[in-house]
Formats: sequence, C-alpha cells, structure tokens
Amino acid sequence: MDLLGPKPKLDLDNPKWPISTTLHRVPPTKLLGGNITNSMIGDGCVINPKAKIKNCVISDSVIIGEGAELEGCVIMDNCEIKAGCKLKKVIMDRFNTIAAKQTIGLDLEKDSQKYYIDPSGIIVIPRGKNKF
Repeated sequence: MDLLGPKPKLDLDNPKWPISTTLHRVPPTKLLGGNITNSMIGDGCVINPKAKIKNCVISDSVIIGEGAELEGCVIMDNCEIKAGCKLKKVIMDRFNTIAAKQTIGLDLEKDSQKYYIDPSGIIVIPRGKNKF
C-alpha cells in the first residue's frame, strides 16, 4: 500500500534507487471497463466492465470479473476474482479463484471461520493450488 498515492512512501520512479520489473511473457492489461482509483495494475490482467478497484495493488495475470469490487486489497499473480465479488482489506496469494458473488472482508466474524485475520483486520488468503 506504500506504493500508492501521488507521493508514495516507496516511490518506484525514484531515479536514485531504480527498481525495474522482470520480463514476463504476458499480453498488456485489458481494460474492458470499470472504475480504477489510486491503484497499480500489473501486466496481463483483464478488468471486466463495471468492476470497481480502489486503493489496490494487482499483480500480473489477474482476472477481475464483471461488477467485482475491490478496496484496499493486494492481489498476487494468476488469481481470478469472478463476477459480483466484493473484497475489502484482503491480501491474496497467487493461484486463487474466488467464486462469483462471494464477499470477503465485509463480515469479519464469518471470514474468521475460513481465513486468517491479522490484528489490524486484514484478511490473508494463502497460496492456492498451482494452475500448471
């Protein structure tokens, strides 16, 4: 989250401390619609219509389904968040798929039965099964 905002705490554009990306063989991100605010989106992603992404860091090759809403999330590579999902304050490791219309981060008591929740209220979803 320190990467976001007009003057981030960790500035990737700092010429005194250059940080570059690795070369992945994925296509450019495809923005089919939606609303993206104060977020970073990696290469090879697909953002479907009516998706809302706010204050998020999205890694490479992530598919965000139609009407999905993400706020304050860090989504690692090769994940899919299907249509109508709502995620708030979620860190999701790679190779995960969230089924359509699921909510995570809106009912901490319910979420605590399935996920680890850190003391600040961030929900952590561990690495999913490798898609390869």
